[in-house]
Amino acid sequence: MRTRRGVTAATATALVAVAAVGAGQVAGAGTSEGAALAVGPSSLSTVAAPTWWGANGRVTDIKAVGSRVYLAGAFDYIGPQTGYGVAVDPASGAMRAGAPRVDGIVRASAPDGAGGWYIAGDFTRVGTTYRRGAAQVTSAGTLTAWDPKPKGSVNAIAVTGDRVVLAGDLSAVGTANTPVSRVTAVDRVKGARLTSWTAAPNGTVRSVVATPTAVYIAGDFTAVGSQTATRLARLSPTTGAPDPAFLATANGPVRALSTSPDGSTLYAGGTFSWAGGAQRANLAAFAAGTGAVSAWAPAANATVSALAVDPSGSVAAGGQFTTVAGVARTALAQVTPSAAVTAFDARLSGCNAPHTTKNTYTMAPCVTEVTALATRADTGGTQLLVGGRFGRSGTLERHNAAAFSLGTAAPTAWNPVASGLVLSIATTTTGTFLGGDLTSVGGLVRTGLAALDATTGVGDPAFRADTDNIALDLEPAPDGSRLYVAGSFLTVAGQPRTNLAALTLPAGTLDPTFVANANNTAIVVKAAGSSVYVGGAFNRVGKTVRNHLVKLDGRTGAIDAGFVVNTTGPDGPLQRGGMVQGLAVRRDGSRVYLAGPFTAANGVAVTNGILVVDGRTGARTPGQLGGVASRCSWVAGQWVTNLYLNPAETSLYGGDTCPDNIYKWDAVSLGTSSNPTGLQWLTWCNAGFQAGLEVNGRFYYAAHGGDRDKGGFCWQSPTQRTNVDRQRLVEFDAGTGALTTNTYTFNSPMGVWALEAVPSGLLVGGDFSLVGGSSEVRQGLALLPGTP
Repeated sequence: MRTRRGVTAATATALVAVAAVGAGQVAGAGTSEGAALAVGPSSLSTVAAPTWWGANGRVTDIKAVGSRVYLAGAFDYIGPQTGYGVAVDPASGAMRAGAPRVDGIVRASAPDGAGGWYIAGDFTRVGTTYRRGAAQVTSAGTLTAWDPKPKGSVNAIAVTGDRVVLAGDLSAVGTANTPVSRVTAVDRVKGARLTSWTAAPNGTVRSVVATPTAVYIAGDFTAVGSQTATRLARLSPTTGAPDPAFLATANGPVRALSTSPDGSTLYAGGTFSWAGGAQRANLAAFAAGTGAVSAWAPAANATVSALAVDPSGSVAAGGQFTTVAGVARTALAQVTPSAAVTAFDARLSGCNAPHTTKNTYTMAPCVTEVTALATRADTGGTQLLVGGRFGRSGTLERHNAAAFSLGTAAPTAWNPVASGLVLSIATTTTGTFLGGDLTSVGGLVRTGLAALDATTGVGDPAFRADTDNIALDLEPAPDGSRLYVAGSFLTVAGQPRTNLAALTLPAGTLDPTFVANANNTAIVVKAAGSSVYVGGAFNRVGKTVRNHLVKLDGRTGAIDAGFVVNTTGPDGPLQRGGMVQGLAVRRDGSRVYLAGPFTAANGVAVTNGILVVDGRTGARTPGQLGGVASRCSWVAGQWVTNLYLNPAETSLYGGDTCPDNIYKWDAVSLGTSSNPTGLQWLTWCNAGFQAGLEVNGRFYYAAHGGDRDKGGFCWQSPTQRTNVDRQRLVEFDAGTGALTTNTYTFNSPMGVWALEAVPSGLLVGGDFSLVGGSSEVRQGLALLPGTP
């Protein structure tokens, strides 16, 4: 819940500032909206540009400086927007040309026997073609006519004979939505349901494996039809009927299955402590014919999510564990048929997970894990292909996908560099298909900070200044010589920097002369002249007490002792003792606007959650701003979370935390005798203010809220308080506060966090993965072409 100025000083000179409503005239409070000239909708396209790279996590800020666009956020990867499933080269891992974009998670894949793949998951389109939940992609990247249309999530696929088994949480299949129960079989040509196949487990199916004589399923179920089957079952490949003599059971979800080379043993992994009546910690083996549990018992200390058996009979197990059979192995281990852990150690580490509604000021917590495994033969023996959520194998960067030679235990050159969680790997002699909760392959590993070419939108390989945690805000120095970074980190480019840093431009290297270590999160940074102002949750910078706001020398980071504004307020995980969340500064440094959940500054009460001070001394200005109308029981007083000062420095925009009002104040006159609050207009959306931008007479409001493509709405205008559908990026007439007719679509409830006007359009950053329509995969960053 942050904002930023949204445009650099260089960009601002090319923008047309809006005429402000006169002092004392408050639209929405009985005054005329005619006080400002109305503007029409912008010419921005709602279809995002296809060539701009994205990021695999929240983009919290965007700044265009010179020939680069800089990004800050919670990502650890930037790359081309390739979709949720891609075919890659079997030797290098490079993406194969011509692959169609999949618009949703690919959870399962299997070779089709002709060099292509059957894929399934939570998608609705492959390329521009409608394919609900399942599709067949040829080795050339084209779609076939195979179209089973499963309804519900597909977790696993197996091919056996003339049929394909789809398993997961299916409720129906086909154009007619013929009811099925979590698993079904379809033909290999058209995807038509085979009516003779009638298996009906009563719970989620998580894995399926087929042999010439049986189909094995595993998951959360306790019965298949009327037959008791506790999380494991052996089905007829022709009818789907459960084998009543099959005895395998587990006392928790079974997530992975594989069979021995001779088909005599069924291996199972999951989250269980007992299997077949014997104590087994997340790994077990059964006789494939009878289901009798074997003596094989290499206990894993956490969930096992993936299994693969190599030609020697050794079992590769992947998951979230850190030990197997008492031997230290992070997320991946190889176990012999006699249950001994081999010397193979991938030494996996690192991870990056998507944000939820929590962890606003840090990276989301995550666990190194392996969720997909496959083997393939090569000239040197057998390779193990590994997918999941990790960043390194030993000292080598291997982002979520890697391959290892089982003969030498060494990583191979195969390095797809996948953006997100790999859930499925299917390999053929000519290619490998990767699917998962990923939107890109073939990009650059960059953590917290990244740079793109400002013309092409492609990542700049020469720029690397990784942070060890989230970067929240960026601010270029007025002369363009530095880029200031605020966030919640301890290192930048491998050097110690606590929550504040500066990069030299255009090189993008860490500035060794600027050192200002804040003892807690720095949320927002603004530059004016030779000074830098920083707001956040800190109470010390270096050894000097500064509660939540500090003024620094822009070259050295030294504290300006003459500027003291210490804010205080309620403590707790949200208010953090009265932190400063919103900050705006006039370019000459004469005036500073600050906002947050504070109730006092320098011991004097603040009643509106917003304060205006002299930028030189920190003294309160004679006029202040008000009219904040928080009215939720859990908010102690008024709480303005974000501020944005327009390029002309005539108007200040803000948003409160509850009920998410949007305010426009007179930034010049402030409160006067005729207009004590300084308000120019007040409107409302059901989503919090995360970023703002005024350009060409329009105000862009970036927010969270709503569900995918729905659930968000705003008032038509300050005086027409009827709800109009708007989601996550809202375009207003800046003069009147009325909505324009333009609508934009971003799919994530956590929405849009950053805006920047560039010559080719409007750059939008945030938490989303789809823009403008279900087939437009754009994670983290999108360019809306046109004139904002």
